[in-house]
Amino acid sequence: KGRHDQLLTALRALLLSRKNPFGDIKSDGTVQTALENLGLGELSLAGTASGVIGLNGYVTIPLIISGSRRTLIIQWGQA
Repeated sequence: KGRHDQLLTALRALLLSRKNPFGDIKSDGTVQTALENLGLGELSLAGTASGVIGLNGYVTIPLIISGSRRTLIIQWGQA
């Protein structure tokens, strides 16, 4: 058990364990750099997909095309 506790203590020291781990990124003004490091630069601008899935439904898929936000809408249904 002593080794287990020692390992957990070491991991907590190495990893983020604060209540708001990204607060310092915002306060430092490095949000864009953080998003680029995560590979989420333009993707984060697009937004999230949504829709209704069923026999009749639709899905909206956000896209970034040439730097502009666009939405692809796919609809389907039965008569």
